[in-house]
Amino acid sequence: WMSSYLADNLDFDLEGSIQNDFSSTYSLLSQVKSSSSSTKGQATCLQSQYNTAAKYKDDFDYFGIMIHGSGMLSGGYTIPEDDPTTGTTWGDIQNWLDSDVPNEKIILSLTTVELTGWMVDWFKSLIAQYGLAGMSFWYWQGDDYQLDSSISIDCIQDQATQCDSSSSFKCSQVCNGGDADGYCCDSDSITYISGTAYYCSEGLEACCGGTDSTTYCQKV
Repeated sequence: WMSSYLADNLDFDLEGSIQNDFSSTYSLLSQVKSSSSSTKGQATCLQSQYNTAAKYKDDFDYFGIMIHGSGMLSGGYTIPEDDPTTGTTWGDIQNWLDSDVPNEKIILSLTTVELTGWMVDWFKSLIAQYGLAGMSFWYWQGDDYQLDSSISIDCIQDQATQCDSSSSFKCSQVCNGGDADGYCCDSDSITYISGTAYYCSEGLEACCGGTDSTTYCQKV
């Protein structure tokens, strides 16, 4: 049935009748992968499920952590603009960073409702700093599409392009080439290559994944 819908991968929204049901969804994913080995499976789960998710860290390719309610600032989630790390959303993200789920499997699952440009810039800075897999969006298309017109697709996709020109979450340097291509390489940055952390304070070129002429840290 996946081919009939031109689908390559599966994202399990672990809410409703399958809330927190990693076991059953992994069983289904295994069945699909038995006939489609290239299929990737993602478990999109409640932010509180980091310990349970860790038990399945080798079974799913990605874990989307829902860090929103009906909007980015509802359901108890807070992201203060002057310092996002003082809000509850950062605490929820930290729980996952401290868990046994590999950073490179973690996706920040957002909603376009109440999403602002500076929030996107902050999330991008976390993705670059901690080597996360990326971010996804609820209400991206259709009648419920609510992405603010000030947020361009380019600023979402390009690490060096700010969504909010007044935002302070900007890289002054990014890796050009190498395994950490596009990551921030400011002196206080950390890149993650094949699960290993490289501290740019110990050498800007090395934290980009190499020192040859095709890999370097470039000002933006």
